[in-house]
Formats: sequence, structure tokens, C-alpha cells
Amino acid sequence: MPTIIVTGAAGVIGASVAKRLAARGTRLILTDVGEQSLLDLAALIRATPETTDAELALVTGDLVDPTFAQHLVDLASAGGEELLGCVNAAGVENPVVRATELAIDDMRSSFEVNVFALTRMCQAVIRDLVARQASGRIVNLASGAALSGASFMTAYNSSKHAVLGVTRCLAKEFAASRIAVNAVCPGYVESRMVGGILSRLEDIAGRPFDAIATIPAGRMADPDEVGNVVEYLMLDAPVYLTGTALLVDGGLYA
Repeated sequence: MPTIIVTGAAGVIGASVAKRLAARGTRLILTDVGEQSLLDLAALIRATPETTDAELALVTGDLVDPTFAQHLVDLASAGGEELLGCVNAAGVENPVVRATELAIDDMRSSFEVNVFALTRMCQAVIRDLVARQASGRIVNLASGAALSGASFMTAYNSSKHAVLGVTRCLAKEFAASRIAVNAVCPGYVESRMVGGILSRLEDIAGRPFDAIATIPAGRMADPDEVGNVVEYLMLDAPVYLTGTALLVDGGLYA
């Protein structure tokens, strides 16, 4: 049974990805910082008829810990199981501030999770795949922010630009090893994170911000629409499809 690691599994996109991959019969290593949120996700998956018998391992931990990524890979390979790859869905949005007030230490904390931890996860997975001469898949959750600038979002947007850079570099370096590395770039998604960003942007600007008005589709994405694309890249896309940044944004960045 193929094993896939999903980081940030308790978030709305991570949870959608986990449910979809579980329905496809994969063994999942699900990780997040909150134990109860992982337990709730596992209960939801096992309460669904299609995934009652899903094989799940729940691992609470902090991806900023430099040893944590390798721990997840070791766990994924325990018992003779073979790791297929990972979905890096963990991420943070803070700080949302005026660029002139942005503390570099706060910016560094954003990069610690969104870039450095993601890179370590990719490294650990790729080392395992290369050692076994196995084909594999990695999907990194970037953002439409990886392709554009935004006022008051210097830390977040620059970190997501970096995620896309990491994705493209790894895709080139390991294409010959049959390891596909792709990014999914959501626009606005119905989630607590996006709600928090929009609220903070309104506070700073001192006026309401109508995000829906900027989206040609006229609505935010359902998390499952993003999960659908991640599932495709992890299980159905040809390995020759690598180094891409697939937008799921209702035409926002068209």
C-alpha cells in the first residue's frame, strides 16, 4: 500500500486532501501541531463509509523542528511500507502588517514554516525515494500569492514565492529520477486563515475589502476544489508533469 505524508493535515485544505487520498486506498501519515484537531479529522475520515478502514497514522509535532521531517519519513517506511511522497499543506499567514513596520524576526518566523520546514520535508522524502530508486510525487501548497505582490503581505507573499522557487528547482534536479514536484496555488479559499487575513487587511486599510468582487468566478474556492487538484497530482498525473504551478483561483490571476 503506498504511503503519503500530509503536513498541515488539520487545515481545511489538508483535511480535504487527507479525505480524498484515504478514499483512494493510500496509507496516510497525517501531521499537524494540534493533537485534538488530528483526532477529529481521523474520526471524520473513519465515519465516512468509503474510508471506514483507512490506515492512518497521526503524528503531532512541529515541522520547525529540524529532525521532524526525517522522523515522518522513517515512520512512513516502517513495517516495509513504501513511501510514495508528500503533500506539504502546512503554512502560516502572519504577520500581516505595513511593510515599513515588518520586523525581520517576524518575517523569519513565516519563512521557518512556509519555506524552511517545507524544504526539509521535501529533502527527507527525496532522499528516501532516491535511495530506493523509486518514482514519487511531492505537492507543495503555494498560493496565488506566489505569483503576485500584495500590500501588507510582504512576509507571506515572499515566502510563497520561495515555495514556488523550491518547487521548480527540485523538479528540474530530480525529473530524471522520476520524482515529480509540483505546486498548487489557491486563490481565496473559504477558511479561517483567509478570513483572518481579510480582517487584518481591512483593519490596516481602514475600509472594507470585498474579496469576492475581485474574483471572476464570483466566489471563493471550496477547499475540496483545491483537494481535487492535489489528489490528481499525487495519484493520477503522469510523472512527466513536474515543475508546474497550478492555479485554483476562479480566474483571479488569469
